[in-house]
Amino acid sequence: MDTGSYPMWEKYRLKQEHLVIGLMSGTSLDGTDAALVRIQTDMSRAIQQIELVDFVCVPYSNGLRDVLIRLCSPGTARVDELTAAHFGVSEWYAHSVTELMRSAGISTQQVDVISMHGQTVWHAPVASAFPGPTGASIDVVSTLQIGECAVVRERTGLPVIGNLRARDMAAGGEGAPLTPYADALMFRSPTEGRLVQNIGGIGNVTVLPLSHLPKVFRHLIRDRAIW
Repeated sequence: MDTGSYPMWEKYRLKQEHLVIGLMSGTSLDGTDAALVRIQTDMSRAIQQIELVDFVCVPYSNGLRDVLIRLCSPGTARVDELTAAHFGVSEWYAHSVTELMRSAGISTQQVDVISMHGQTVWHAPVASAFPGPTGASIDVVSTLQIGECAVVRERTGLPVIGNLRARDMAAGGEGAPLTPYADALMFRSPTEGRLVQNIGGIGNVTVLPLSHLPKVFRHLIRDRAIW
């Protein structure tokens, strides 16, 4: 990366302590989660410690949940409603940031960046044929998370990172799950192998063996499952 073109990120790299806000809303459609995280790095920029500072959840209203349920189905999704939701959900994310900073007693000047996942409405990691630019069909994988970074940026004044799943798929990944990277950073151990279970609309088990990269097993958890 040409760091000269991105002075903000060069300044970020020079710091050894970062305060980051993570925004997430899962396929369970229960609400928006906002986490304030402190990340400590050493002089080589390697992560040394990750600490959860504060956390808030803003539950979705029944009206918003009904809209999102319709948008998650090809039989009921409408492009006009999808476009409105893309911007409307962003207001929920921005509100969550405000509530989180109020809870933590901090100002925007203390926060380095927001990382925003967005609300998944469709995920298609299996390639399908699509008309290509040379006339021949091409294989395309795709995913769609709604939530406009520009809206959150304008409402909060903070830089926003987004399109996390899209970037992974563009680079050849499946886009989901993204949790194994964080699991490896926070839970790997030099003395024992570990399993990390994430339960949401989709259940993920991350396997953290000794001296190996994490492996992931996924299984669908049906809505309203009883445990």
